[in-house]
Amino acid sequence: MSELDGRTTADLIGPVSGAVPDPRAIPLPNGARMAFTLQVALEAWADKMQPPDWTTISLHLYGARTGIHRLMDTIDQQGVPGCIHISGLVAERWPELIADLHKNGHEIVGHGWAQDEAMASMDEKTDLDVVRRCAEVVEKITGVRPVGWSSHGSRRGDYTVLSLLKEGYFYTRDFRDADLPYVAAQLDDRRLLAMPRTDEINDLPITNRHGLPPSVYVEFFKRSFDQLYAEGAKAPTCFTCVTHAYVSGKPWGAAAIAECLHYAKSHEGVWFATGREIAQHYLDHLPMLEK
Repeated sequence: MSELDGRTTADLIGPVSGAVPDPRAIPLPNGARMAFTLQVALEAWADKMQPPDWTTISLHLYGARTGIHRLMDTIDQQGVPGCIHISGLVAERWPELIADLHKNGHEIVGHGWAQDEAMASMDEKTDLDVVRRCAEVVEKITGVRPVGWSSHGSRRGDYTVLSLLKEGYFYTRDFRDADLPYVAAQLDDRRLLAMPRTDEINDLPITNRHGLPPSVYVEFFKRSFDQLYAEGAKAPTCFTCVTHAYVSGKPWGAAAIAECLHYAKSHEGVWFATGREIAQHYLDHLPMLEK
């Protein structure tokens, strides 16, 4: 149980309650001009379809059984830490996998309980239960409570921000309105940082929904990286990209991710970090909100 269980959305202050966001460029460690995070979605479905769609179920299982291993080998070869956004169900079904990812220095991030249970449709009690269960199962496996979150498709519900603050999360990828982190909500002395997310450098819509080749992902990556890297010469920037284990875990996908990471690593002044590290750095330098 949380010490804040009695609080409601009316107690929140900040942009989530209507204030104007205040994204700020702040100095990065070692004078870096860009902070870089790599998001890897490792998802599971409750598979409550009747009758079962075995083709879809098998496709989804590819991510945890095959794709994640190839994708993480590719990422580890580049020496880049990953932010592994997992459904709580993944941790329940494959705890050894999550433990190994954590041991290898990657951050485990909450990503709902199951992909076919949308946060946007949940009531307050259910929302809090999902957020809490995700935190508890990850902590049980890794010994570390997660501090980062993204809802399915980054579509949060009416109560998700409140639930995250109650359970001790301090950053989310559920906001799309800025290229720099900003404090989205505050509850007493707890703050929730809105971290940048991208719907463009994202393998799922590019390849699965639009049927485009992996070279399009690489081009989106390089063009965005180049622009933000150039802007970083004046004021530090943040860059992120999104991969899915059951998409970029395919041979062609891993090759595209390898090309992107090799390109980013060829530039000086890039801080390759986890979401936890970047969010904590920003929170350490951003002021508390005022009512």
